[in-house]
Amino acid sequence: MAGRLPLGMTLALLLLVHDTSGSFGAAGAVVGAFGLASAAGAPLLGRLVDRHGQPRVLTTCAAAESALLLALLAASHAHAPELALVALGAATGATVPPIAACVRVLWPQVVADPAVRETAFSLDATVQELVWASGPLLVGGAVAVASPSAAVAGMAVVTLLGTAWFAAAPAARAWAPDRHHDGPRLHPLAAPGLRVLLGSGVAAGLAMGTFEVGMPGLAHDLHAPGATGALLALGAVGSLCGGLLFGLRAWRTPVEVRLAATLTAAAVLMLPLLAVQTTGEALAAAWISGLAWAPTLSCTYALVGRLAPPGALTEAFTWNGAAVGGGLAAGVALGGTLVDAGGSAAAFSFGIACALAGALVVTTRRRALAGAAGRTSPARAAG
Repeated sequence: MAGRLPLGMTLALLLLVHDTSGSFGAAGAVVGAFGLASAAGAPLLGRLVDRHGQPRVLTTCAAAESALLLALLAASHAHAPELALVALGAATGATVPPIAACVRVLWPQVVADPAVRETAFSLDATVQELVWASGPLLVGGAVAVASPSAAVAGMAVVTLLGTAWFAAAPAARAWAPDRHHDGPRLHPLAAPGLRVLLGSGVAAGLAMGTFEVGMPGLAHDLHAPGATGALLALGAVGSLCGGLLFGLRAWRTPVEVRLAATLTAAAVLMLPLLAVQTTGEALAAAWISGLAWAPTLSCTYALVGRLAPPGALTEAFTWNGAAVGGGLAAGVALGGTLVDAGGSAAAFSFGIACALAGALVVTTRRRALAGAAGRTSPARAAG
């Protein structure tokens, strides 16, 4: 969690650039470049991890990202041109250490029991929600006590120390790339099942992105703009609760069936958002609407671990993360347009349709996903 915490602290970049330039447009462009470069660069970094191991790649990325964060801080105070700030934001995003993927690669090594391993993936998805919830709080505290510059400097320190702490863990140091499989190394997307997960991941990301921008729209529709933060926080808390409850049970249903079911549940649980009339109802509906997201991600992680070709496990996880992240970014952009055109209901309706589309993709291509059930991934063999 310490290593992943900087992912939840990008608000610091937004506040820094706005503080030094006075422009939310420039600030949004820098943060957008950071996010897009992070998603685009993750598969390449995953491939490097699969070739060279975790500590070397992670510590190099952490050092580069920390240095670039400080460079962006200096350039902002020097009132560098917006294009230069955007370029620095993109370079910083491209060097984000792929810790989330590295953690998911290690679970089969740390946890031998397949049933308990799925609980670990559920816990992993839940921890991610804690990152999204606690990161902005830390940034807000740093800004309140000091300044946006202090928040960005703190982000650099957390990146360096958190990544070093994780890279020094015995499991991370012991994990070794699989170089003993027969035949040439396959690209992760050569596996049909992973391409299916890429499609469902984009659909899930689109749904989550429209949720993120639909909540402020809902608060505006209810004439309660101050409720925006509470609505978003309750959605994250709902996901956290759903992940914990999902992980407590030993499931007998095939994981690909559960993925279709959780995506369908995500769509159904967003329906109350279309009917709320008061702020109290909106707060309850926000919590309910988040319940299925961590279970959805948990099932996805389990399938990626089964489907990844030998020698490409980390890269497979980074491709999945890029699909969800890219879908989320697109969902935010499209959701904003939909809120402007038809209010929050338009955005939520689109999100519901995307979640159902993801469930349909998984259901119609279930055979490609089920084909992984009897396979042994390299990480599992190492475990």
